Amino acid sequence: MKTFVIFLFSFTLLQISEIIPQYSRRDKDLVETTFTKKFNKNIIHKYLFSSNEKKVNAALLSIAQSEDTSWINDIFKLNFLKYHKEICFALGELGSCDQSTKYLLTNIEDHNKDENISHEVLEAVGRTGNKNSYEIITRNYIDQKRKSYDGISIALYNYFIRGILNKGINEKILKDELSYFNSNAKRFYEAAFALYRIDDNGTFRNQSSAILLKNLDSSIRGNEYIEAGNFYLLSYLKKIKYFPEDYNLFQKTISAPEFSIRIAAAQSLCFYNYRSQNDLNDYLKLLDDKNPNISREAAISIHDISVDNDLKNYLRKILFKKILTGSLPENTKGELFISYLKLFPEAFDNMLKDFDNKISKDFLYRSCARYDSSEAAFNYLVNSFPKANESDKITVLTSLLEFQKRFGENPELKKIIFNSLKSNSPALISIAADGLDSNFVTQNESMLRTIIFKTCSKFLNNCDYVESLMSLSGLAGKINPVFEKRILNIIVNSSDYSIKMFGFNELKLPTRGIIKSKNNFDDLWNKSFKYSKAEIATNKGKFTIKFLPQYAPITAGNFCYLAEKKILFNNKFHRVVPGFVIQGGDPEETGWGGPGYEINSEFSPLEYSAGMVGMASAGKDTEGSQWFVTTGFYPHLNGRYTIFAEVIEGTNVVKIIDQNDKVLTITLF
Repeated sequence: MKTFVIFLFSFTLLQISEIIPQYSRRDKDLVETTFTKKFNKNIIHKYLFSSNEKKVNAALLSIAQSEDTSWINDIFKLNFLKYHKEICFALGELGSCDQSTKYLLTNIEDHNKDENISHEVLEAVGRTGNKNSYEIITRNYIDQKRKSYDGISIALYNYFIRGILNKGINEKILKDELSYFNSNAKRFYEAAFALYRIDDNGTFRNQSSAILLKNLDSSIRGNEYIEAGNFYLLSYLKKIKYFPEDYNLFQKTISAPEFSIRIAAAQSLCFYNYRSQNDLNDYLKLLDDKNPNISREAAISIHDISVDNDLKNYLRKILFKKILTGSLPENTKGELFISYLKLFPEAFDNMLKDFDNKISKDFLYRSCARYDSSEAAFNYLVNSFPKANESDKITVLTSLLEFQKRFGENPELKKIIFNSLKSNSPALISIAADGLDSNFVTQNESMLRTIIFKTCSKFLNNCDYVESLMSLSGLAGKINPVFEKRILNIIVNSSDYSIKMFGFNELKLPTRGIIKSKNNFDDLWNKSFKYSKAEIATNKGKFTIKFLPQYAPITAGNFCYLAEKKILFNNKFHRVVPGFVIQGGDPEETGWGGPGYEINSEFSPLEYSAGMVGMASAGKDTEGSQWFVTTGFYPHLNGRYTIFAEVIEGTNVVKIIDQNDKVLTITLF
């Protein structure tokens, strides 16, 4: 499923004018050599050592996609002060490298009074450096250099996701960085983000609560970075399953005018210590919020609530009534049904019967997964599978796989699993392959070997099945490593670039020199700079996006190419994560489909803030037609997902898009 790390937020437009444009319509040779993965040195050197600043930036953007550290010495020949942003981005994308780290650390010392350079260098060092460089920058920070170490929080996060950290040092630095909420809002927001990602032991719960109380009743409200920081602090409280017994903070959070804060309230306030029906009613008001995403998030989160028996009985009556007779959005009602059963599991049998025609089937199927010992739930799913549509089959199969422990020998379950693995559905193949437990694999090894061989051979050269082949190789590994290697040796012979690259990477074979077919490059390139913007008409209203081909020409061209062919018309937003993204562009509307071809990732120094339009993927260079719009600040997506446009009008519409809402038409300008 083309997706990305889930996480959540409000709406502000990124100001990108300060970044010098890179690609232009005259740079076809550079874009083509990048697209085909040839990275022709003559072409790139022509740009890299040009007197034209835009061409140099374009060359650095190309090099950043290459995964080839042999370009580093060429990068070092450039004027760092002039090209520092693009240089730092390129070195960060090229990954771990002592040579890059030494160069970056030298430059942070040379330009330590420039906060912008500091931020860019530290972010890159976090991606290139080892434990030694981590110790250097954290020691320097603590030794009274904190003012010149803007960007330290993102550096700590980048080290953390690579397994490099010292909890005590990180805590000391983040505690200091959080104090910037009065003076440097961006540093505060980045510290709150890093805290959410890094800390899981509740060390900062009191400090977070105090900052929130101050910020939610202060003149600094309205600052986009303060709002982002508040969101992450609330998300942190949710992560550690804590909310302070502070009624004032409870009320300020739940009644906040900001979309992002109410989303976070829905997630975190379920951990408040509820002592009265009035308190509980205040939280339940979120279910009736006019924004369907806030309403839905409250329905999802409420299953974590903990109350005494008297309040629990009251809660049971209220929730049942809302599911049965309430005028809630369909998705909110369905999520509330699932949460109700998590809170009151003994009600399952009756609820399944009583709500069979009152709740969308998808939620009924999902609810069954929790009852993996229930024969009634198992039979309901087994009987539903043959008559379900493609999308529902995905949900039914996902739930059925939870029943393997008790029903693994059931012939009907085996039939569904084997048929899924042999099907033409990429989704069913992947879900079945990923979800089989070791007992099922051991007991059915012979049949699974046969299916894996046949399915891999059948879809070896079809890019729509890259995720399926990844999953099948993983299933082969569950059988034994020798068999997995045999499957990977088949996969490396694929004619599809992304499938072949997966095989080579898994076998740890060198990938330099693997060329990607030009395929439809000319078709996409011809659309890259043809249009400046697009109006997206949905059933909830319209919003307008401005294309950014100077950073992602092929991706922008691809969107326009698909829009011209009306492939993206009457298409569902198949994935909406409240406060995070709205995602569409799948012709099959399941989350597993695409246009029948793949395009390259086109990463850039642009940052994911609210309203950025990006591409979903199953890994580098696997993008197709699925696109998304973010509704908040998400640094963990930066440099990992292509940005090709930004929302310039209609942000209010984006905020109210719910799952299964539709793109009706797209008008290109």
